[in-house]
Amino acid sequence: MLTFGTLPDEAIVEARLEGGTDESEMKALREECERVARERGGVKMLFVFKDMGKVSFGTVVEGIKADLELFSDLEKLAVVTDKGWYQRLTGITSKPFSFETETFSLDERDAALAWLRG
Repeated sequence: MLTFGTLPDEAIVEARLEGGTDESEMKALREECERVARERGGVKMLFVFKDMGKVSFGTVVEGIKADLELFSDLEKLAVVTDKGWYQRLTGITSKPFSFETETFSLDERDAALAWLRG
């Protein structure tokens, strides 16, 4: 399940993935990020990634669409995970884009937030 929310009075959207997700959840996340970017002039994301579970092809496509549309407004991305392969992937995928990316372990959520706010 993909859950998310916007931190009060900040341009930070926190998303949490535990288990699978679907296209509607990805679309809702994209819409929330777009709203925050419109209202605040940009958006930062804290993505807590615990377990991907089962994800459909349509969800992957929706995720790619969300990424491409979001990257123009994204200022910083903090990924909090214990998945080593995802940590390496995050570093690779951020290189062609203008936003900063940092990866943190699951027990470093507060450090990730501090980095986003800095």
